[in-house]
Amino acid sequence: MALYVRHAAWLNAAPKPPKGDNTPSKSRRETLEGEGIEPELPPLEWGGYLVEYLFEFGPTTATGMGSVPVEPQCIESWQRQTGLNLSPWEFLTLQRLSKEYAAEASNATEPDRFAPFTESSDAARLQALREERDMNTFLA
Repeated sequence: MALYVRHAAWLNAAPKPPKGDNTPSKSRRETLEGEGIEPELPPLEWGGYLVEYLFEFGPTTATGMGSVPVEPQCIESWQRQTGLNLSPWEFLTLQRLSKEYAAEASNATEPDRFAPFTESSDAARLQALREERDMNTFLA
């Protein structure tokens, strides 16, 4: 589950543009989908419902200093509002997954950050797209 969540954060992160380039960056997911490529995510062998829950209430909370893990009281509130009764380990797992997502989302803004899911070809496809764009810019 953690690998799935970290890879999703990596895909959803927008890498910082090169120095001097003020063009807003697209997320890796947007870049791939813009080229007609469906991003790959690791298989979820168990606990997929917890990942669904995480993305239902939002894997992070936006603050003035960036995104942070979801506070436990937010998970409790979501639990009450949905009528779900999470077990203690499910609750703690959701907290841990939120922390994993927030950490990777922060680190994944580095353009050369490796994809957490190394069996995915997303990083290689993004590198090929970047090289093609750079070559077209050079030849223009």
